[in-house]
Amino acid sequence: MKKLICLGLAAFLLAGFCACDWFTKEIDDVPGAIRYAVPKRIHESLPVFTFTLIGDPSADIEEWNSIRTIAIRGDGFKQRLDGFETEGPFSQENDYGLVLADFTGDGYLDIQLHKWMGGSMLNEPSIFWLWDSERREFVRNEQLEALSESAGISVEEDGRLSCHTRLGVGEYVTSYYTFTDGAFVLDDSKHVYPESEDPIEHTVTMRVHESLPEFTFTLRGYADIDDSEPDYVLAIAAIQSIDIAGEGFQQRLDGFETEFAVPEDIDDYGLAFDDFNGDGFLDLRLHIYTTTREGLSLFWLWDSEQKQFVRNEQLEELSDARHFAREEDGTRMYCFMKGFMEELEVPSYNDYYYEYIGGEFVLTEYAIMWYEDEGDVTYECIETYKLVDGRMELVSTTREEE
Repeated sequence: MKKLICLGLAAFLLAGFCACDWFTKEIDDVPGAIRYAVPKRIHESLPVFTFTLIGDPSADIEEWNSIRTIAIRGDGFKQRLDGFETEGPFSQENDYGLVLADFTGDGYLDIQLHKWMGGSMLNEPSIFWLWDSERREFVRNEQLEALSESAGISVEEDGRLSCHTRLGVGEYVTSYYTFTDGAFVLDDSKHVYPESEDPIEHTVTMRVHESLPEFTFTLRGYADIDDSEPDYVLAIAAIQSIDIAGEGFQQRLDGFETEFAVPEDIDDYGLAFDDFNGDGFLDLRLHIYTTTREGLSLFWLWDSEQKQFVRNEQLEELSDARHFAREEDGTRMYCFMKGFMEELEVPSYNDYYYEYIGGEFVLTEYAIMWYEDEGDVTYECIETYKLVDGRMELVSTTREEE
C-alpha cells in the first residue's frame, strides 16, 4: 500500500511539474533568433511579469527587426500574444518597440507594440493589448490601433489619452479621450494652425429636435486672406471639422475641407440646417465651394437609431446639380439639371423629385421640358414621368404655344 501511495504521489508531482512547464516548452518551440525579456510589475496586486519578445532580423532592411510573439509569464500567470508582425528599427535600446503604460486610467499597465515607423513621424502605428481585470489577461484593442494609424498616442498627467495628429501643412490637432464603459470617448480637442493663416473657430447653437438637448456646433478651420490690392480683400474660408456637443452628446465630423469666398452676407461659413429626409429632425449641410448658388455640399443626416449624424453621399452627388433644395412642403427634394435631347438636337431643362424611402432618396417623379419651333411659333413641350409599381411611366404630355 505504501508503494502505491508513493507511486501516486510521484505521478501527481510529475503531472504538476509538467503542467507548470508546458508553457515554457511551447515558447521554446517558437522559432526566432530574437528572444528579448522585459520584467515588469503591471500592478501592485499582481506578481512581476516577464514579457518575452520573439522574432527575427528583418529580411528586407538591414538593422531592422520583426517581432511576431510576446510570451508573458508570472507566478501563476501565463499568456501568449501572437497573430501579428512588426517591422522597424527596433532593438534592445528601445525594447523592440514595446511600451508598457496605463492607457485606460485603471491603474494597470497595458501593452503597446509599435508595428512600423510612421510615415509622417506624427503617427505611431501600433498594436495594443489592454489589461482586463475581470478576465485577468491582456485583450487586444482595435480602437487604439485605429487611432495610432493617424496619431501619436500618449498619456497625459490627468490620465486622459492624447492623440496628436497632423491635418495639413503647419496644422495640427490634439484630441483627448477618456476610457468609459469599455471605449475611448472623445472629451476635447485643440487645434494649432499655420502662423501665416488666420484660424477660424465659429460656434452655432441649434436644437435639431424637441426630444434632444440643444447642440453647439463648432466649426474649425482657417482663412486665407488676400489683401494685396488696396481696395480689395478676399477671404477664402476653409472649414475642416465640426465639433458637436450637447448634454450627454459628443460627435466630431472631419475628413473634409471646404474652400470658398466669404462675402459679408454669408453666415456660418456655409453651414445650414434643414430636414432633408422628412423625419422631423434637422440635418446638416455644409457648402464646399461658393455659396452664391445652391451648389456642391456635404451632408450629414441625423440617425435616430445610432443617435448621431451620418454622412450621406447620395445627397452630396445630387447637390452637384445646377439647383438643389428641399421643397416647401418638406416631403421631397428638388433637383434641376440641364440636358440635351439628341434626337431633336435641342437643350432640355429637367426637374427631378426625390423622396426618402427605406433609408435612401428615391426618384419618384421627373419632368423634361424643351422648346420646338414651327415657323414663327415656339412651343413649350413637357413630358412628366412618375414612379408607378416600381417603374417610371409617362403620365402626361403638354405642348403649349409660348
